[in-house]
Amino acid sequence: MLTATLAAVTIGAHLHTIHFGGESDVPEQYRVSDRTPGLYARTESGLTFGAVRNSLGRPSLYLAQTWETQDKRFALTVGAISGYQYRRIEGQRGCRAGYVHAEANPCYYMHGKTNAVLRPLIAPSIALPAIGGVTPRVSLLGKGVHFSIEA
Repeated sequence: MLTATLAAVTIGAHLHTIHFGGESDVPEQYRVSDRTPGLYARTESGLTFGAVRNSLGRPSLYLAQTWETQDKRFALTVGAISGYQYRRIEGQRGCRAGYVHAEANPCYYMHGKTNAVLRPLIAPSIALPAIGGVTPRVSLLGKGVHFSIEA
């Protein structure tokens, strides 16, 4: 009975994200990271949940619903993800683009995407042909292309 239950769940691993967009004025230690490892599970009904090291180098948890085409090639995942809220990082760096002037400290860098605890997650994806029982999946996430594998 356990085997039948597990067969209805797709297990996946987050591998890597390639980001697009200018961050040349952001200090190197605060730039987005392409290393985004994590794990996720998707039930037969489409309920999807997972954990990932996000592009800001922080842990993120997410809960979503995934709709797939009948052949499971194309999918759309919609939900909410944590870990992208702003964090204030103070320092004597000089004010430039991306920095905010503060009276007590000449500048501080706002590292993050939103003040909200949860952020919307919208990820269209395509499954590539399986290789040895493992299916590569490519997703579009905001300003990045994300790679994962599923079994």
